[in-house]
Order: sequence, then C-alpha cells, then structure tokens
Amino acid sequence: MYRVGLVQQYWDNGNLQSTKTYVNNRVVGDWADYYSTGTLQQTGAYNAEGVRTGTFKKYNENGFQIEETNYQAGKRNGAAKTWDKDGKKVFEGSYADDRLNGPATSYWPNGNMKSRATYVNDWPNGGAIDWWPNGNKQAEGSWNMGTQTGKWIYYNEDGTVNFERNFP
Repeated sequence: MYRVGLVQQYWDNGNLQSTKTYVNNRVVGDWADYYSTGTLQQTGAYNAEGVRTGTFKKYNENGFQIEETNYQAGKRNGAAKTWDKDGKKVFEGSYADDRLNGPATSYWPNGNMKSRATYVNDWPNGGAIDWWPNGNKQAEGSWNMGTQTGKWIYYNEDGTVNFERNFP
C-alpha cells in the first residue's frame, strides 16, 4: 500500500492507535502511537528521508514516561534516560553514533545510585563505582576499554572492605 499524507489508525474500540504523516511512502515529521485505552505510548519524528531524528519518548500504560532518547541521522546521539513503571529513574547516559559515550549512571528501585562509569564506544573506560541498594559502595576501580585495570576494592554491604584485587 502506497501512503501519502496524514494517516490515522484506530483501535477496534474507536480510540486513536497512531497518527503519522507519509511522504513517498515514508513516515516524515512527528508521529505518535497510543495504547488501546487512549493513553500515549510513544512519540518521535522522522526527517525528510524517513530517518529518526530528535527526541523519541516512550510511556507505559499508566502515562509514566519510561524512556527518552535523542536521535540524529537514525542513530542514538545525546542524552538518554529510562524510568521504571512507577516513574523512578533507572538509567541516564549519553550516546554518540549509537554507542554509549561519556558518563552513565544506573539506579536502584529505591532511587540510590547502583553504578556509575564512563564509556567510550560502549566500553567502560576510566573510574567506576558500584553501590549496594543501601548506598554503601560495593566496588570501585578503573576500566581500560572494557578490561578491569589497576586496584579494585570490593566492599561488604555494611561498607567494610571485603577484599582488594590488582589487575594488570
């Protein structure tokens, strides 16, 4: 089926399912998808070539935003964040050319930080720290393009040192 112009699709219950604009059979511009309840599911935009561009957002059925990712030329570029079903932050980081680059942080369900590391082309590189759910450190050390290097310290949940290990 060849599509041109605004196309809106509907669920069997009459609620809007999606709205997209087509040019030469490609989605162009802003678009949105909806759950059968009518709640927004995801939004984004495509450039004139039909390639993802700008900010894409996803929501759960309760309306909480669960993902936000920036795209450029069809690849993840810039800030990216995810949240759990209750709206609590799970991850935040940054992408360049569809690869994790720069600082990235993940979180426990209680909101405490779970891990923080810096990435280069999807590889952890530089200092990194992991935490227990109670906020005490779990491990800390350094990475060299995905390989543990130097002194790593591993902690018990109460914050006392469990052991240390040196990596080449």
